[in-house]
Amino acid sequence: MCSDNRCKEIVHDRSGVCNTSSNSCGYNMTYGTGSDVLATAAGYFLSDMVYLEILNGSQQTSSFSAPIIFGCTDLRTGDLTHEAFDGILGFGPLPISFSSQVYSLGLSPRVFSLCMERSHGGGILVFGKALELGLVYTPLLRDQDYYELNLESISVNGKKLGLDPSVFTPSAGYQTFADSGTSLAFLASEAYDQFVSAIAAAVSPSANPTLGSRDQHCFVPSSSIDSSFPHVTLHFVGGAAMQLKPANYLRSRDNSIYCIAWQKNGQRVTILGDIVLSDKLLVHDIENMVLGWMDYNCSRPIHVTTTPEKKKVNSADASQKISMPIAIVILIILVSFSTPS
Repeated sequence: MCSDNRCKEIVHDRSGVCNTSSNSCGYNMTYGTGSDVLATAAGYFLSDMVYLEILNGSQQTSSFSAPIIFGCTDLRTGDLTHEAFDGILGFGPLPISFSSQVYSLGLSPRVFSLCMERSHGGGILVFGKALELGLVYTPLLRDQDYYELNLESISVNGKKLGLDPSVFTPSAGYQTFADSGTSLAFLASEAYDQFVSAIAAAVSPSANPTLGSRDQHCFVPSSSIDSSFPHVTLHFVGGAAMQLKPANYLRSRDNSIYCIAWQKNGQRVTILGDIVLSDKLLVHDIENMVLGWMDYNCSRPIHVTTTPEKKKVNSADASQKISMPIAIVILIILVSFSTPS
């Protein structure tokens, strides 16, 4: 109800509105890229008990229930009307997201680790901080809604693009987001043409250029994509670098024609989606405001923290203490990729 303290918090956080006609907490969300709205979802919020399998520090599992707020969509438009999924599980920084609620209930640290496998689809999601050797970190910017990074430059085969120094700079109005909820990648328009030109110039002569749909830059390689296409490096503030293989920027429908899958964003926004983030172990550490990553085989186990966690539960109906060893929830993510293997 609108009078529920949880609804008041949702409205305060700009995650929903009070529908006075039905006296219920509602929402109307849009999904898209930049100014292009691809879908909308409208509905109301409800609370239900979620049953979780908890893995503690002794590697033993136990069942635990928690009251979680969900959005129940009763009106969908656009791409959401024909996509083959049962729902959307949010892991953004907003308090209403699933990960934030699990943290606020004292069931996990304020950090989660995600690894999405490209070739078979699937992966692993861990509520906790990965401890694998080789992780590099860059600071997260103070954005309430997204995981925003400070991207400084891009290199193709070790050579940096000759971009204006202000491109990607937050103080100049540019933004860069790491978003596992976006399938592809979108590059700020001021950098896109140089990026595509640098890729095309570094492609092996044996890869014949061709034109794909919507004027995509495509090629027909005569050997593997790793030997035919250049590698790309994203340079972030603090010296952190993300190495990208050709599969992180190419798509193919028939394994014969490969097209550059990154798209131009008309706004000053760069979005690093699944195509960039797959086959990497990602650590979203909101507590320390950093994002970490490393190349990783997502079918392997992940070593995580086992520190105790104590949190106070606040709701309209209860206030209690929960104290337990590390509460790490492990889920298997089933993801469909149409990117090259």
